[in-house]
Formats: sequence, structure tokens, C-alpha cells
Amino acid sequence: MASQTLMSYPQVHTLATTFNVAGDVLEAIEKALDVAIAALHAAAFFTFGGSEMLAQWLEGIKPHVQKLAKMSHHIHDAVESAIKFVQTGDNDGVNDFH
Repeated sequence: MASQTLMSYPQVHTLATTFNVAGDVLEAIEKALDVAIAALHAAAFFTFGGSEMLAQWLEGIKPHVQKLAKMSHHIHDAVESAIKFVQTGDNDGVNDFH
């Protein structure tokens, strides 16, 4: 029995674009965290160390934001390669779905 794959290309492309936008937003959040961390480090002298604790807490969050941004962009690339595979049969980069 032959298997057939049906895909609504515009909907799946919209899904991939959503992941790409999410990755871009997470990268912007990472940059905002950098600014906030630098400001909190600078203010540590005036706040008697209180802002330093908050800066360290934000530094703990930052790697998770970086990881989510990277994963979002990876999912975008994987979905786009899946669309390409279904449309043209080009199997470069479709290993995420095997």
C-alpha cells in the first residue's frame, strides 16, 4: 500500500514563520536582558547589593532564553525543509522528522 503525504503548504509555512518570529522575539528579549543586567550591575553600589542579586537572577534566566531562541529557529528550518521535501523530494535536512 502506497503512503501519501498531504500538506497545506500555506498553513505549514505560516507555522514555520511563527517559530521564526518567536526566535526573533526571544533574541530581542536576550538583548534586553543584557541591558538590564548591565544596568543592575552598575546600580549595585547605590542599592547596597540588592540589584546585584537581581542581576544574578537574570543571568540565570538568560541561557534558557538563548536556548529557546536557538530551538525556535531550528524548528523553523526543520519545518521549511519538510515543506521542501514534500514539494520537491529534496531530502536535505529532513532528518528531524524521521
